[in-house]
Amino acid sequence: METRTTRITSALGALPASIVAGIIVSTNLISAPAAQAAEPDATITQSSNTGIVIARDQSVPLTAVPTAPRAVTVTTSPNTRVTLKAPRTTTRSAKANAKGLATFTKLKAGKKYTVTADGETVNVVPVRKVGRARDLTIMTTSESGTITATWAHATSKARGGLTIGYTLTATPVGVADGVADGVSVGNPDVPSISVETDSTEAVLRGLDPRVLYSFTVTPHNPLGEGKASVARMDQSLAEISGVAVPATEEAPEDAEQERIPVEPPVAPPPAPGPAPAAAPAPQPAPQSTAASKPLTSLVIITTAPMERMSS
Repeated sequence: METRTTRITSALGALPASIVAGIIVSTNLISAPAAQAAEPDATITQSSNTGIVIARDQSVPLTAVPTAPRAVTVTTSPNTRVTLKAPRTTTRSAKANAKGLATFTKLKAGKKYTVTADGETVNVVPVRKVGRARDLTIMTTSESGTITATWAHATSKARGGLTIGYTLTATPVGVADGVADGVSVGNPDVPSISVETDSTEAVLRGLDPRVLYSFTVTPHNPLGEGKASVARMDQSLAEISGVAVPATEEAPEDAEQERIPVEPPVAPPPAPGPAPAAAPAPQPAPQSTAASKPLTSLVIITTAPMERMSS
C-alpha cells in the first residue's frame, strides 16, 4: 500500500490527503475483484484430449465420372477452372461452382477425355445408356440345383465397352404341381440367387430343384442398369431330370417324419382283414367243411377196434 500511495502522489503531484485517500480506496475496490477472480484460474487443471481431430485437409481430389448420356461431371475445389480436351476435339473449359462441380455435355461417347483442374489430371470416357441383352437361354447341368445361362449382347465403346457388366438373377415364382408340397415362394428357404459377370454366360448354383424360377440378365455400365431380359421355367429341375428331389438328402429327418404317418394307416387295414377270416373258419370246420382233416383222426380211431376184432 505504501508503494502504491507513493506512485499516486508522485504522478498527481501535490494533492490533498483526502483526495489521495479516496483514490487509494477506490483502487483497492477495483483491484479486489480481480484478485479474487484470479484465484479460480489458478486452480483449473487441463484434461487430456489426445487424439481429437482439430483440422482436416480441405483440398478436394479431382474426379470425373459419366452422369448422363454423353456427359460427365467433374468434382474439384470450388471456383476452380476445369479444362477438358481430347485428340481432334475442341478444348473446353468451365469454372466449378460453389460446390466444386462442373458438368460437360454433348461429348463424343466412347472417346477418352483428359480433365485438368488445380494442377491435377484425370481421364474419363463419356458413354450412352447400355442396351438390352438378347437370347437369354437357361440350360441344365449334371449338378443338382445348377444351371448354365447364355445370352447375346452388342457392346461398343459408346455403350461402355469393357466397363459393361451383367447381373444374372434367379427369382422363385412358383412351385411345380405335385413336386414340392410345403415350399412357399418368398420363404427365406427359397431365396433369389444372383451372380455378377463381365461375360455373356454364367453358372448359377444353389437353386431349389422343386421350384420354378424366373431368370433375368441385366446389363449395366457407368450410367447404371439397362433393361432386363427375362426367361421363365415351365418345369422344375426335379421334373426335368426325373430324379427324386434332393430335399430328402438335405433334410432326412423331415422326410422320415412324412413317411411314418403315411405307413401306419396303410398297414393296419391288411392286418385285421386276415384275422377275422381265420376266426370263423375253425368253427364250421369240425361239422362238415373241414371233415377231411378230422377224418384222418377218425380213421386212426376206427382202426383200433378192427384190430381187436381180428384178434
